[in-house]
Order: sequence, then structure tokens, then C-alpha cells
Amino acid sequence: MVLLRLFGARIGEGVVIKPAVRIGCPWLLSIGHHSWIGEGVRIDNSVGVTIGANGTCLATTGAVEAGSVPGAFERPILIEDGARVAACVVLAPGVRIGRDAVVTRSSVVTHDVPMRAVVIAAADRPSERRLQRRALV
Repeated sequence: MVLLRLFGARIGEGVVIKPAVRIGCPWLLSIGHHSWIGEGVRIDNSVGVTIGANGTCLATTGAVEAGSVPGAFERPILIEDGARVAACVVLAPGVRIGRDAVVTRSSVVTHDVPMRAVVIAAADRPSERRLQRRALV
């Protein structure tokens, strides 16, 4: 974390950043007090990422992409205080994860998540049936 701070990252007290975390532009990163970033998380923050305080958690191997495509889709990401983002989640540019919200494993978040909401990835059951093709004779 010392190296991140030397490059301009604003990191609060009691923050835990696990090994193999990749951060694109540390000078545009802000992490609040007592938050946790899991192993293998990739933060592509060419326009800024703010991660809240008080137990805000990004679990392993997720991707936070505030500027994955230069120019067209560069918008900052805000993860508010107490939010939980599970493993293998992708946050698209410009999303806001509300206070105390939960984003479950393998979700792809493209819209804002309200306060205390739960985002569930894919259901374990099919959502609709495919139409059966009739053979042409």
C-alpha cells in the first residue's frame, strides 16, 4: 500500500489489499477506511474509482472497469460504504453500487445498484424455453 500511496492513491486506515491486485492508475483511486480488496481483483480506473469505507469488500478475481475503452466509455465508478461485491463480478464504467448493497458471484453490473439491494447473477433454472424447430419435408 505504501507504493500505491506514493503514486497518489488515497487509502484509508485499516484497508486490506490482498496479493495480485492490479490497479491501472493509482492516482485516481480512493479507498475508504476498513475496506477489503481480494486477491486477483483488477481495477481499470483511467477516470477514477471510489471505494467506500466500513467493511466495503471486493472479493477475488473481479474486474472494476471505469475506463476499459478509452474515450467512449470512460466514467468513474462509485462503490458506497458497506457494499459487498462478490467474486468474479464485473462492474461496467459509470455504475454506482449503493450503500450496503450486495452483488453476488459472477454478476455483470451495467446499471446503478440502489442502497441495500441484492444483485443476483444468473438463476439456476432456465428463464424461457427455446422454440422447437419443425423439420421441413
